[in-house]
Amino acid sequence: MKVPAPDAPIIELIRFAASYNAYERFCSEPNRLEEFFASTAREYRETGEISDALGVDFLRAWLFLLFREDYWSSPDEYGRDDELWRLIVARIAEKTDE
Repeated sequence: MKVPAPDAPIIELIRFAASYNAYERFCSEPNRLEEFFASTAREYRETGEISDALGVDFLRAWLFLLFREDYWSSPDEYGRDDELWRLIVARIAEKTDE
């Protein structure tokens, strides 16, 4: 799936996030998947930035996790942290030249 523009409507970011199954690529247990991203999420909360060192698969999995967290907490509020979603999508686009 083509990487959407970071400023695309949130529904496009949701579709993009849902198109990657991190349960297959990283970890089949949702709680364990969250553990993979705990330090990265903490770093983002502290700095407001996403490390350049993160690869595309990691970024796609993190976006998928945010999508799933929103689904389980309140599907009517997808993209609550839309600034983070947009930063992740922008970084994926940079790394894939799309």
